[in-house]
Amino acid sequence: MATERKQGTAFSLNHKNKLRIDEEKAKEEAASNPLARPLPRRVDSHEHPIVFLAFSDGGVPLGKVVIELFDDVSPMAAENFRCLCTGEAGTGNSGAKLHFKGTPVHHIGDGYVGGGDIVASDGTGGDSIFGRRFQIENYKMTHTGEGVVSMIATKNLLNVSSQFSISLKALPELNNKNAVVGRVLDGMDVVKKLAGYSHVDGAPLNMLTVSDCGELNRAQRKSHAFLEREREMKEKDRAEARKELEDEKTRRFDDDDDALLAIKNKLKCTKRKAKVIDVGQDEDEEELDWIKQKNSAKQITTKKRRKFF
Repeated sequence: MATERKQGTAFSLNHKNKLRIDEEKAKEEAASNPLARPLPRRVDSHEHPIVFLAFSDGGVPLGKVVIELFDDVSPMAAENFRCLCTGEAGTGNSGAKLHFKGTPVHHIGDGYVGGGDIVASDGTGGDSIFGRRFQIENYKMTHTGEGVVSMIATKNLLNVSSQFSISLKALPELNNKNAVVGRVLDGMDVVKKLAGYSHVDGAPLNMLTVSDCGELNRAQRKSHAFLEREREMKEKDRAEARKELEDEKTRRFDDDDDALLAIKNKLKCTKRKAKVIDVGQDEDEEELDWIKQKNSAKQITTKKRRKFF
């Protein structure tokens, strides 16, 4: 019995030592590898984060773009984008501040607007909260239309940093290259305004920058959700009004067709009546002529009789 107890104690001690060693190894890997670091926990993790980017042209405000991040599809890329909007991550490995504020729009054209180069400001650099670059998680979502926000991949098409793009149309050529991270909820008109600026080989001639950025808090989210619902209701009302107008036009056309058909039928009836009247008049005239001829013949016979007697 004593021997069995000793063996059991020795096994438990070895198991504990193994767990401790594994724990230390995991900590070392987490310290050396930024991809192994756990993501910051969010209070409202069940909701998609909503961030905003305010753009300006040489200090003149152009408007705000509100973006929903898909943290349930690409959690690392979404968290990286969110932290770059808030600036809460401090300074990156490159020495640059991990914040979109003050960074320029470095690309216009090819169906998208590009920005987010917090290092070189020209589309050749970048940094992230997980190191200079981190691996793309997946390509589950695609560039299906305008307003798709994605992280621009590096030359090897495996890693991303801080550069992002906002699509102006469907871009299937970027699928399996850039990692989709979110979509524009509001402010697509601002993105189109940015796309309308003059540029040379994609580089804008104006000083277009991110003047402000951040994350919407709960009150702002509620306000934005209310505005979204109001906008949807307005669009719904417009659609219903448009449908009613089209129905009214169709009904009027149908009524006009019915009226035209009635007029045509009436004209046909009047033509038939006119023919009948003409035929009747002809018959009456013939009958009158025949009566006149008969009367004249009678008169001639009576005169002859009188002469004879």
